[in-house]
Amino acid sequence: MQFGIFYEHQLPRPWQEDSELRLITEALDQVELADRLGIDYAWEVEHHFLEEYSHSSAPEVFLAACSQRTRRIRLGHGIVIMPPRYNHPARVAERIAMLDLVSGGRVEFGTGESASRLELEAFGVEPADKRAAFAAKYQCRPVESYEAIPRVTFHHQLMEWVTENLIRNAIDASDKPYSTIQVALRWKPERREVELLVKDEGRGMTPRERRKAFTPGFTTKRRGWGLGLALARRVVREYHRGRISIVESTPGRGTTVAVALPVAPSPS
Repeated sequence: MQFGIFYEHQLPRPWQEDSELRLITEALDQVELADRLGIDYAWEVEHHFLEEYSHSSAPEVFLAACSQRTRRIRLGHGIVIMPPRYNHPARVAERIAMLDLVSGGRVEFGTGESASRLELEAFGVEPADKRAAFAAKYQCRPVESYEAIPRVTFHHQLMEWVTENLIRNAIDASDKPYSTIQVALRWKPERREVELLVKDEGRGMTPRERRKAFTPGFTTKRRGWGLGLALARRVVREYHRGRISIVESTPGRGTTVAVALPVAPSPS
């Protein structure tokens, strides 16, 4: 078994003039300590314009600083955002190669396509184009079904991340040449909730896997942290007082995940 640490550089308000400086300085101290303690990996995300959630817009700089304060811990990009309008592939290759040199060959490199509309549109990437390209790559066909719903109050960036995470899981679960992912929005008047359903036709889960699906560190993927559903549940429950559950999953037939959020109170 190997252990790692993972940084998003979250920084909630209120801020002071030196808040970001203290955040980064303390993180560098922690990575240095982790290296001495024998921790195997230090991973750093890449996000842009997501105030409070992640102040990590230049992970290659942070990891380069880590490389000069450590000797053995491996330094990971988790992930470099790869649409060319974010990072040109040639520049990414150059930065990774240089980081590998200055760290003495300790770089781990992961890629992805971004998770939030705010970041995509800020760099001129159309979310619809990204979705079509991503679906084509995995040969998955999205089917969307929405109905009129009452007003729901939610944190835009957090719930966008939850939705993206569920759709990513559905795509990753696909093990057929062609499959369909259904995304539906429903009004549940008997519970005064709005329900988001994401249904795939992938591998599905056994009863044991289903019971452990929201446990931090548990994953059915070959590679993965096992944190997506655990964090999604925290966002839904603690920040929105909602519910998230696996309503159906059958090995070889697919999985349906539901997120239910309470309807906002009527204005008095």
